[in-house]
Amino acid sequence: MRMMRLSLLCGFLLLVSAAQPDAPQGGARIDVPFKRQIAGAQCYVGSGASAGDAAFGFPARGLSQALAFTIGPLKNSPGQENNKPYSGPGTYPNVGMMAKSEAGKTIFGYGSIVVNADQQTGAFAFESNAGKASGSWNCGHPLKH
Repeated sequence: MRMMRLSLLCGFLLLVSAAQPDAPQGGARIDVPFKRQIAGAQCYVGSGASAGDAAFGFPARGLSQALAFTIGPLKNSPGQENNKPYSGPGTYPNVGMMAKSEAGKTIFGYGSIVVNADQQTGAFAFESNAGKASGSWNCGHPLKH
């Protein structure tokens, strides 16, 4: 009887662990002006009022972001309202970006985002008051537009 309970418990735990979601996919690497590896990504292409925008946050958008940028014509962001809409692979200039070091130093600037042909990876480079910043990113899934 005890062996049967143990077998049932092991089977249940195996089912529960198999049903758990996969670990976060994607991430980013900041190479300059500091080194930082970021696990996790939140990337999406807008629709409706946000059509033409593609938003990126690593590891997520919001307060925890260590790298963030949005491609597209941003109506509430002076200097970016005339940017071309996200349309797939290519280079997107004049994109506002933010990067944060492990120590919490945050830098802001404008530069270019490259979206590779797979539509899930690319690179970034921008100028800030602290100098140049650059690195690479991976959404972990292709962006759909």
